[in-house]
Amino acid sequence: LALTTFKVFGSTFLTFADNMKPSIRSTAIMNLPVTYIFTHDSIRIGADGVTHQPIEQLAMLRTIPNLDVYRPCDYKELIGAWQLILKNKKPSALVIAKQPTESYKYTSIEETALGGYVISEVKSRLDVILIASGAEVTLAIQLKHELLKSFIEARIVSMPNINEFLKQSAEYQNQVLPKGYKRMVIEFSNDPTMYKLVKSDDDIINITKLLTEYEIDIPSIVIKIKNNI
Repeated sequence: LALTTFKVFGSTFLTFADNMKPSIRSTAIMNLPVTYIFTHDSIRIGADGVTHQPIEQLAMLRTIPNLDVYRPCDYKELIGAWQLILKNKKPSALVIAKQPTESYKYTSIEETALGGYVISEVKSRLDVILIASGAEVTLAIQLKHELLKSFIEARIVSMPNINEFLKQSAEYQNQVLPKGYKRMVIEFSNDPTMYKLVKSDDDIINITKLLTEYEIDIPSIVIKIKNNI
């Protein structure tokens, strides 16, 4: 279908992207404008157990050359990602949540094209930068409010397309993620791409092994952030 004039897309759970890798990779090699839409993007909604909980799939998708991977956090970023997909006419993956997500005042259709940008700024001083994608942006905002109770101010950076962000100028990257300030990434995957934004394992809150329970509740994450600032 993609070799004709049809605009082609398909959709399934993110965890099943593994089954589709040969076709996704062929699409990327042939530079066909196919869009793969993946839902149920987090282990937090894996009611069917670990077989339906995506862990390594984001890493797999992001490392396929010539595949644009978008993980929007709300409807504005979703619109921004979809506009880019239609404009660029490239092989793309759109990774979205199953659960309802909030929309935030400073998320942006236009800035989604930059791959990553600030959506919540500090009031007086910058203590830590929290970087998140997709459904974890909502968690980052919740953590910001909790940290304020301890007089810790956090900038929130949404990262709907990390590979696109890393293509931006050094000046822009430094504007969003200034040097000399603590950074922490929140993403419930094991994607090593995120390590390009931080210095050590202690700076990333992710999923590195298959378990039935994780310390991913807000109090546990707040403690980890405090211990690393």
